[in-house]
Amino acid sequence: MKPKDLRNFLASVAADPQLKIEEINRPVHKDYELSAIAKHAEASSNPVMIFRSVIGSEMPVVSGLYACRRRVALALGAATENVIKHYLNCLANPVPTVEVEEAPVKEVRISGDDIDLNRLPVLTNENGRFSHRSCGFRPLITVWLQVRVRPGTSLRSRREQGCRAEAQGGRRRAAMRELVPGITNRYCSPSFEAATS
Repeated sequence: MKPKDLRNFLASVAADPQLKIEEINRPVHKDYELSAIAKHAEASSNPVMIFRSVIGSEMPVVSGLYACRRRVALALGAATENVIKHYLNCLANPVPTVEVEEAPVKEVRISGDDIDLNRLPVLTNENGRFSHRSCGFRPLITVWLQVRVRPGTSLRSRREQGCRAEAQGGRRRAAMRELVPGITNRYCSPSFEAATS
């Protein structure tokens, strides 16, 4: 069964004897230290890591949620051996958006002059601030692979892939950029095609 939220997912990971969660309760700095600890753990036992006390932030940080196929399968509610096929099916058949008036995610709203991205635990890794020339030198919020399908076409016949990044641009500003247009088409397409056949 697919977890309904992050807490439910973490409980599912903790209940799986083949998966591991490691909690760090001591204060850890978001610049350099946290990402170095997570990288070291990923290279050894590859656990989900929960950092409960992040210096400079009121929020905890969870790292490594999808760093192994078994956790991705658990998040999607799929069997580990079918995770790629299930994922591609999810891309081809997205769940329709449902708008609601009330939900836990809407309980805390910050607007206007109260917006301050510095309150978020935006990490800086061992390479320093994100330095891709298209984004400038900013703390990196996230990087993701985006698969787009043009309306009226199938996932196999007409897809566009790209690698994008979101970086902090100041107290009230974030920048999103396409890193290298089409780079994933060159480097990921053979695996993608193999997964769909």
